Amino acid sequence: MLQKKIETTFIRTYKSLNLPQNIKLGIAYSGGPDSTLLLYLFDKLKDYLKIKDIYILYFNHLLRGKESEEEEMFVKNVAKLYNYPLIIGYPKIHPPKGNIENWARTERYKFFESMKRELNLDYIALGHNLSDLTETIILNFIKGSFLEGLKGFLPKRDFYIRPLIEISKSDIEKYLNEKNIKYFIDSSNLKTNYERNYLRHKIIPLLKNLNPSLEKTLLNFAKNMWDLNEYWKKHIDKLFLDYFKKRPKELEYLDRKTLLKLPNFLVRELVQKYLKEKYNFILSSKDLFEIENIIKKYKNFQRDFGKLVLKIEDNKLFFKLSK
Repeated sequence: MLQKKIETTFIRTYKSLNLPQNIKLGIAYSGGPDSTLLLYLFDKLKDYLKIKDIYILYFNHLLRGKESEEEEMFVKNVAKLYNYPLIIGYPKIHPPKGNIENWARTERYKFFESMKRELNLDYIALGHNLSDLTETIILNFIKGSFLEGLKGFLPKRDFYIRPLIEISKSDIEKYLNEKNIKYFIDSSNLKTNYERNYLRHKIIPLLKNLNPSLEKTLLNFAKNMWDLNEYWKKHIDKLFLDYFKKRPKELEYLDRKTLLKLPNFLVRELVQKYLKEKYNFILSSKDLFEIENIIKKYKNFQRDFGKLVLKIEDNKLFFKLSK
């Protein structure tokens, strides 16, 4: 019953992505349960889904000493078992003293992007599942995200696909255990000093006491947010042109008098759009509210928001990124 449910959900999600046939697919593989199921299902359904070639992409962060070595050996043995090409990546820079999670993610995605180019891959499949989506939405909510953050992540973004997005972590592990498929346990996932792990092990179990169907509820919420974000994106593009007559990258500054005529929510959204498109910079909700208040009060003003410098001169808002 579980096997049929998972495989049917996987196929339905994959088909909903509307990908072409005969693609070259990279599978982001870590040895963990999520990517193990991902690899297993793509191998099992390769012909049915009309996938031409599969490559296994493994990135060793080199953060766990002997365990990292054992994990890499496990991955090599799995690749031999499936008989797919395996490409292994390593960090090009040492981890910082600060946020290890962000550093690891950045290095890992740099590797994936380089493999996309070098192997001429059409898509790269990631093992993000329904439980990951739930965690992402809750984390973003806690940090004050709005439309963009509350959508979590998408089944498809650029060349990344997530066919496990509607399958929970518990179902993934049950499926693998029932079929006696081995996977590697990353011990760092059990430590609660990382914020996501703390949420996973301490907070979400409490939330499930209130709503046992938490993951399914947030999946439906995410689908609504995906549609809302798509709708809003089209309208915010039009509104920006209506009010400023040019696209963000073509504007040297934003006109304060124009912004003062608009609803508060729209001021924040237009400022965020301008910064994202012109500087690839995203402000926190807290900073957006602060900028909104500054716009209301000052014709001339200057303040730093981390790397972003805001300068208002004669009702003109200039932004600059400091090095």
